[in-house]
Amino acid sequence: MPRAPFPFRAAAAEQLLIGAHPSHSIFREAGQAALEGANPIDDMRASRRYRLTVLPRAVAHALARAGERIDKTRSVA
Repeated sequence: MPRAPFPFRAAAAEQLLIGAHPSHSIFREAGQAALEGANPIDDMRASRRYRLTVLPRAVAHALARAGERIDKTRSVA
């Protein structure tokens, strides 16, 4: 699998989230599932190992933040 410095679609994480009830545990699982398609580069900004370590946490954090924003929107409406 070629490595490149561009975003990729985490299909395994997407499938896990479809129909799932939003929760921190499902967000963590989705973060781990995102590793399935990840093949980051190693460059002067960050090592491949570091990027693979951070990816699950970054995905879980982004999903949690998105959930918080949705909750705020629903409570205002």
